[in-house]
Amino acid sequence: MISLSPCAAVSALRLFLVILLLALLGFANAFYAILGKEGSGAVDCSTVQDGDLQELCQANEPPGSFATPWRAIRTTLAYVFGDFDLAALDDGPTPVLLSLLWCALMVVLPVLLLNLIIAVLNASYVRLDGCKLAELRLQQTSIMLEMLHGRLKSVLDDHPYVHVLKPAAKPVQGGPADPANGTEAPSGSKAKVSEAQQDYIENMEGYGLLLQEMGEANASRLLQRQRRRRAMKAAQAAKRSNAAPMS
Repeated sequence: MISLSPCAAVSALRLFLVILLLALLGFANAFYAILGKEGSGAVDCSTVQDGDLQELCQANEPPGSFATPWRAIRTTLAYVFGDFDLAALDDGPTPVLLSLLWCALMVVLPVLLLNLIIAVLNASYVRLDGCKLAELRLQQTSIMLEMLHGRLKSVLDDHPYVHVLKPAAKPVQGGPADPANGTEAPSGSKAKVSEAQQDYIENMEGYGLLLQEMGEANASRLLQRQRRRRAMKAAQAAKRSNAAPMS
């Protein structure tokens, strides 16, 4: 089954995360430059040495302020997620510029970046959808191999085997005796093997060779094809022999 792994998902969203971070830092820096401690006259509470004064400074610091870079980033991120506390913008030195900057923030991050992530995920889906056919063929091939393996095992288990003893020096059938090689001229039924047994022996020998080279599934398929071809030839020969006396 094809699925989008966590590594692939992170790789697909890398561009989205980079643009989101850059846009967030850019807008936070712009708000901090206008509403920060230099622009609005606010005091950085981290520079206060006295503990009581520092607690008082932090308590009096308005929520959503841009007094420090970290608070500017946090407030900008809150704007993106829908926390629209615009009091700090209305009380700023340039309300019109801050309002335009806030509108640009609402257009760029929630709208454009949402479309960007949809496009990135759609591209990833299209890329993975192209592998669907290959995955289907792989599953079909695996099922076929399992079926052929079971069919071949049942054929080999139920088939009547023929055991053959072959001499080291193969004698020539019907030829003269050769005492030097220790062979004798075969005669009668001892020198002949039935045609069916001979075909079966040749099939098994060929199957043993093909099994090493082609694999079990391909060798079984080729052996069945050869058997069908021989059966068709035998049927045609029998049909011709039956038609000859009639003519």
